[in-house]
Amino acid sequence: MNYQEAHQHQAIEDKIAREVLKHIARETGIPYKDVLADFRAGYVEPTQFFWDIMSANYPDHDYHGIYYCQSCKKFSFL
Repeated sequence: MNYQEAHQHQAIEDKIAREVLKHIARETGIPYKDVLADFRAGYVEPTQFFWDIMSANYPDHDYHGIYYCQSCKKFSFL
């Protein structure tokens, strides 16, 4: 995978993660910025909700974790 493909792949993963977090915000009525902050801080409830939605919406993907890059402000799946 070259640099351009890796960057594009990370952009797709970031988009998926943010869509799931926005879904959580809509479902719970909690502002997106708060859901994002709580998820990044590792709070249990949004994290469990996140992985439940990932399992339901993306059953064919075999993600084992997620990483948030502080410098580029993007999520990447492990």
